[in-house]
Amino acid sequence: MTHDRLVYAEQALELQATTQTPPMQQHWKLRAGWSRAEHYVYLPLGSEQYRRLFQSHDRQVYTLHIPTPVTSQ
Repeated sequence: MTHDRLVYAEQALELQATTQTPPMQQHWKLRAGWSRAEHYVYLPLGSEQYRRLFQSHDRQVYTLHIPTPVTSQ
């Protein structure tokens, strides 16, 4: 994943497109309303055409470490 964004779509949207410059296949799939959209851009091994995926997901919470008490800081 390269990054994610907060997006708003008035209605659900699915779009596929191919561009020549840069050489890229794009696939966008967004749900209606506000959502978090993961954004991936990658170049498959042995290919000269990038792939881009922009897709809505439910909100998620990631924990990088076990919470520590404030008194230990």
